[in-house]
Amino acid sequence: MKNNMIKFTLLLMITICGFSSCKKIEVDQGITKFGEVYFDLTKAASYRSGNLQVRYNGNIIEMAQIIEGRIRVPEGEGKFEFLDKKNNSVLAEKTIVINSEKPEKYNLFQPSEEDGIAIFNTSEQENELAAPEGFIKIKIANYARKALPHDLIDIVVEANTGSFNIIDTLISIGTKLDEAKFILLKKVPDAFSYRFSYRVHKSQEPVLNARGTLYTSGGAWTYPDPSKNILTMYLVESHEADLENASNAAKGRGVIVDGKYIYRISPIILFAD
Repeated sequence: MKNNMIKFTLLLMITICGFSSCKKIEVDQGITKFGEVYFDLTKAASYRSGNLQVRYNGNIIEMAQIIEGRIRVPEGEGKFEFLDKKNNSVLAEKTIVINSEKPEKYNLFQPSEEDGIAIFNTSEQENELAAPEGFIKIKIANYARKALPHDLIDIVVEANTGSFNIIDTLISIGTKLDEAKFILLKKVPDAFSYRFSYRVHKSQEPVLNARGTLYTSGGAWTYPDPSKNILTMYLVESHEADLENASNAAKGRGVIVDGKYIYRISPIILFAD
């Protein structure tokens, strides 16, 4: 009888252990894998001002959890949203498939808090084929919304080889950098710098400065001579002076906005490869 009790107890323990083992295997098989995605937030004005909020699949990710741009989330498809905390408006959203074996890396671009956010894959320009011989590949968008309040503009490009001469025109430039395409621009090997003037695409009217003559973003773009001749650029504006008290020189450096102010337009290089 005693031996039977011992055998029964041993059998019961083995059975319980067996069930426990099976349950543990099921739990292990159901563990969610995590992956990483990187967002360079430093070029977003809302991040610099402390007004950026990040959500993943509707859940807020605290900024303290984003270390050097790294966000850890479960593998699979998910949606990131970038919001302005002041009014809870969505500045940008991006659906990404998270793979633990291959982290994705993105740049957020927002020149001012009045702009939406453009999201770039960091490998996009790196993987772009080099420009053909004698050309520059340029992607550009207009973020000077007060100085150039037009959906589309044409940019006339001049090269300085001792004096400025027109070499090419960039046609139908829009207002969203993440929707812009690369355009081939003629390259002048011995140019010291380049400058831009502007035309309203629809009417072909030239943009004038506050003196009433052709406005140019004078020698502001010095060509950096990257190895692949690929540039991503954008136009921004800055307040130059109030029109009423502006000097003649200040009037030449900017365009009139709202009949009261003078704004300067500057081409900025974001990426160069």
